Order: sequence, then structure tokens, then C-alpha cells
Amino acid sequence: MNIIAAAANATKAAANKELEAAIPAMKKAEEAVNCLDVKAVQELKSLQNPPADCLLVTKAILILKGDRKNHTWPNAQKMMNNPKAFLESLKTFDGNNIDEKLLGDCAPIIALEGFNTANMMKKSSAAASLCTWVCSIIEYNRIYKNVKPLMESSEAAEKLSNEKLAELAIVLEKVRVIVEKVNELKKKLQEAQDEKQAVVDNANNLAS
Repeated sequence: MNIIAAAANATKAAANKELEAAIPAMKKAEEAVNCLDVKAVQELKSLQNPPADCLLVTKAILILKGDRKNHTWPNAQKMMNNPKAFLESLKTFDGNNIDEKLLGDCAPIIALEGFNTANMMKKSSAAASLCTWVCSIIEYNRIYKNVKPLMESSEAAEKLSNEKLAELAIVLEKVRVIVEKVNELKKKLQEAQDEKQAVVDNANNLAS
């Protein structure tokens, strides 16, 4: 039982350690969104002819949000139509569960040499922050998906450990009851033997 519990704890510790590596990426994504304000998004979406790099950023976000076809600037503007709601959608974006197909569509974009915060800053501060968000949320997801099997193994091991400990508790209780009964029988046997010995001693005294 202790071996099972130890294995469960070891697996859980390994999962937690791996998951810690994902925290900086998620923090970076959160900070990127927090650096943006409604005014910055408003300015970005108001551009009539945005730089090509800015279009790459909004294309990546549209893809992550599930749009695999319409990556035009008008559609990006529509996505940012309500800047406050747009920013909130990035803050609450589920980085744990990004479809592999969407990640595959984004891969060629984030692999481009110019798809980085420093380059985007030359074009638009809002695009730079959004670029950071895209790269960070994808990196977080990559780490999380590597850790997920470990977490599932940890949960399964912990469940098994708890089940075995519960079974052990039942067995120990049964043993306790049996030991209690055996001790009671031993006590009665000893009392009977003492009583018999007293009768024998008394008979010997009368005979002498």
C-alpha cells in the first residue's frame, strides 16, 4: 500500500514540476493582454491599410479563435469591433485546449522570422502585444499538453492509492475486531484455567 501511495506522490510531483514550466508562458500571455487597452485596440482596428505583419498577427488570432477560412482585415476588424470584449476574450481564452488543427494552421505564421514582439513594435504597439500573446499562449499549450498525460497518470495513481488505503482501513478494522475477540477468548480461557487451578488447589488442601 505504501509503495502505491509513494508512486502516486512521485508522479504527482513530476507533473507539478513540469507544469511549473508552463506558468511563465501563461504569465507572459496575461501581461501582453494587460499591456493593451481599449484605445490601443481601437487604433489598430481603425487602420485602413495595416502593415502586412499586423495582418499576420490578427490572422493568427482569428485562427486560434476557430476561424480557419476568413482571415481578411475586415474580418479582423469585426473581431476587434468591441475592443473591451475582444480583450476580455483573450484574457479568458482556454489555453489548455487548443485544437491541433488550429495549431497546425498557426505554425507557419509564428515560424516567420518577423513574427516577434520587437519587429511588431515597429509597426504597432498593439500588434506587438498581440504577437506576444499568440506566441505565449501557444507555448503554454505545448507545455500543458506534454504535462497532461503526467497529470492524468498522477490523478489515476492517487485514486488507486486512496482506494487501496480505504481497502487497507477495512482490513485493519476487521483484524482489530478479530484480535479483540481473540483477546477476549484468551481472557476467558485464563479465567477458566485459574478457576480450575483453584478447585485443584482446594481439593489438594482438603486431602492433606
